[in-house]
Amino acid sequence: MFLIYIKIALRILFKDRIFSLINICGLAIGMACFILIALYVKYEWDYDKFYPNSDRIYRVNTLGGITNVEDSTAKSPMTMSEYIMNDCSDLVEASGFVFEIWGAIIQSKQHTDYEYNMFYAPSDFFSVFEVKPIIGNLDSALDEANTVVITAAMALKYFPDQDPIGKQLKIDFMDSACTVTAVIEDLPQNSHIRFDFLISYQTIEQYITEQYALYSIAYTYVKLKNGVLPAALNNRFPNILKRYVSPVMQKEFNTNIEEYWAKNRYEFYIAPLHSLHLFSEVANNPYGTSNIKYFYLFGGAGILILVLTILNYIKLSIARSITRIKSISLRKASGAGNWQLLFQFLVESLVMSFFAILLALSIFEFVIPFFENLIEKPFGAVLSSNPFIYVYIIIGGLLLGLIAGIYPAKNLSSVTIAKNISNSSLFSRKRGLVRKLFVGLQFVISFVIIISSVVVYSQLKYIFNADIALEKEKIIVLSSAYVLGKNKEAFKKELLQNENIEAVSFSNIYPGPDYFFSELKVYHADTFSICTFSTLTGDFDLDKIFGFNLIQGRMPEDTIEGDSIAVVINETAVKKYGFTDPLNCSIEIPYMDSDTIKVKVVGVVSDFHYESLHKDIGPLLVGKIPTISTRFFLIKTRNTELEKTMDFVHNIWNKHTDNSYFQGRTMEYSWQDMYKEEKRTSDLLLFFSIITVIIACIGLIGIVTYTSNSRIREIGIRKAIGASDVTIIMMLLKEHVLLLIGAIFIAIPLAYTTVYSWLGSFAYRIELSSAYFILPSVLLSLVVVCTVIYVARKAIKVCKCTKKMDFNGVY
Repeated sequence: MFLIYIKIALRILFKDRIFSLINICGLAIGMACFILIALYVKYEWDYDKFYPNSDRIYRVNTLGGITNVEDSTAKSPMTMSEYIMNDCSDLVEASGFVFEIWGAIIQSKQHTDYEYNMFYAPSDFFSVFEVKPIIGNLDSALDEANTVVITAAMALKYFPDQDPIGKQLKIDFMDSACTVTAVIEDLPQNSHIRFDFLISYQTIEQYITEQYALYSIAYTYVKLKNGVLPAALNNRFPNILKRYVSPVMQKEFNTNIEEYWAKNRYEFYIAPLHSLHLFSEVANNPYGTSNIKYFYLFGGAGILILVLTILNYIKLSIARSITRIKSISLRKASGAGNWQLLFQFLVESLVMSFFAILLALSIFEFVIPFFENLIEKPFGAVLSSNPFIYVYIIIGGLLLGLIAGIYPAKNLSSVTIAKNISNSSLFSRKRGLVRKLFVGLQFVISFVIIISSVVVYSQLKYIFNADIALEKEKIIVLSSAYVLGKNKEAFKKELLQNENIEAVSFSNIYPGPDYFFSELKVYHADTFSICTFSTLTGDFDLDKIFGFNLIQGRMPEDTIEGDSIAVVINETAVKKYGFTDPLNCSIEIPYMDSDTIKVKVVGVVSDFHYESLHKDIGPLLVGKIPTISTRFFLIKTRNTELEKTMDFVHNIWNKHTDNSYFQGRTMEYSWQDMYKEEKRTSDLLLFFSIITVIIACIGLIGIVTYTSNSRIREIGIRKAIGASDVTIIMMLLKEHVLLLIGAIFIAIPLAYTTVYSWLGSFAYRIELSSAYFILPSVLLSLVVVCTVIYVARKAIKVCKCTKKMDFNGVY
């Protein structure tokens, strides 16, 4: 019996080929989009869950610090891991930390490249993150100085067809080469912290003094013992502060932790590893984070697209049912029961959904490489790691077809022969309200997604074109300036001979990446206070690169004696810390030993954006500070023949570095790189908006066809008595325009709430004017009106061309 129903379903599908194609394509597009979004959401949700016992791993965050800031940071003192194991071994199974390296040129005999995923770490780190070793013993791999653990991909890259154990890697900022002691498996991309090179902490341990108990500069992780609650460890941190940090505070700042707590916040707390990617809003997250709002946004978009797909299927199925009234009446007259008709229609729905699944999977396989490239995440690996997902997709697709087919199947099978003759059962007032609800909901969903897409795109455009007081498109950034060694000045002098190069300077950082803040002693008015500064250091030509706007004092100059330790600060620092006479301030700068250096403030400059526009401008210190190493060359051009200028710089670089690896790009590129997550969101929303419009148009064709078919006799009569085409089109258009207007009034508040919440994450953002809501509404309304007119004209054409009530031609 079931096979007979399948044969009937196939015969009906092939008989009405155009209708079947429309319905299957609409269902397939919706399914393919939902599969893409579902796998992407799963990829995001599974961050860091591949580690054994990942549910017991936590990161130590810092709230406040030795300044009066209230912000949290993902970092903690480098010595925190030791303190925890000393005092909390009854709660903690293991603890380890990593200290970030921004990047360096890595060189072996076979290969040279610039790498980013690098950290210092002790062997204890592998007790927390149980990565799989391929070669070597991880328990002791990082016990000695100048040793390094690398991933399998790096082993293949730098030592092709060789055993890497015992081989040497030259790292440009290190005096000695590092010996490879172990190779580990490559980490999945959905890890909040990714490392290709782990250099032994012992390499720099000699430079770490007790002062570093005060500075949050490392990522510390703990693995709790089974059954231990996070609150138990959080309750121990005050004692750790009293025992280890307070004596250092007393020595350095003449205050203890109890006195400090009376006025300021300084505490540690642990955050679950699983929450770090989506729920962490603290500063200094490695590789940045996503946001649970995006997770909900894309997950919601997937569900909404699936709902639209189901609504479209229902509407198209009901529209098509008009042409089957006679066959239903004959089946009823010959004794067919309601359950038989219901079963037949459900089988037809299953058959159609099966073809839709096959098409959806084909679309998915074709689109996924482009989609992965769009979002820069290989989430398609979820399928390769779990091929049973295909089985789930097929089962889910069939269930979707079954769910979508229930309403039209019940609608068709429940009518009587008498009502079938008059068609009244199919177009009753109750069913008309349901139809209008479907259409209105579809319009609301479409408006919300499109308006959100427009606002996100506008905010990104605002960010990329914002006046940050820097000509970032003119500035070339060269990494690894320390490769030049003693040739820095000669390199700089030779570059300035090019007429297209306006200025050259070296620096420790540049606007674009997240700045690391430092807690520094500021002496003023016979006292001192602890203040937080971001630091931009270099030579005396930094002003020529950035064009600082001096509002008080002067800039440091190489012709003035003593200016080798002179700095300027920005106006935010003056306002935030209440410096009444900033030019009489001096600032103590620590270094990786017991020595410090005092620099004097000689000027105040206007604020400029040196970090992401997500953040307010913070206190900044600028100057030539000998204790801070410089790793970038900044080259300001006159913005003519940039490519030729880059080639010139590359040639000079090769001359002075013996063909060392060249890493150069414009500051504009780095600035845009900060907003990859927002750019990804914008592109995805644009993609969803296009899909939403396509699905909406398919559904609209179905519902307008449904309306036209239900009123085909009325249209014929009106044409017979002289009604014009425009009059009939306006009659059919009226209902949909009213639904459209109602949907706009509902969608605008929903869209406003959504985008206003998202814009709240930016310190600098666009103003939400009415244009952001009116323009998308007008554009979508035009699409709807044009679609209705197109289908209505086809219905009118049917009335003109035939007197028979066979309306398959509408499709």
